[in-house]
Amino acid sequence: RGLGDVYKRQEEIDKRLEKFFTTHDFMTKGDFYSLTGMTRTTATRHIRRLCDEGKLENKGLQKQPIYVQKKA
Repeated sequence: RGLGDVYKRQEEIDKRLEKFFTTHDFMTKGDFYSLTGMTRTTATRHIRRLCDEGKLENKGLQKQPIYVQKKA
């Protein structure tokens, strides 16, 4: 896979999250797995990236995360 494919995948995930948060106030890891079809390991990597980019924020506990969309 090329770097372009990675960026396209990230954009696709961002779009799915935007749509998800139009009808939900928060998201669990399980919601993210269902939304993306990713394995736990891959999903965890993407969630970490989204948090680092300021798109998601964990409002729950470290072992029981509850993610909210971070407003720009």
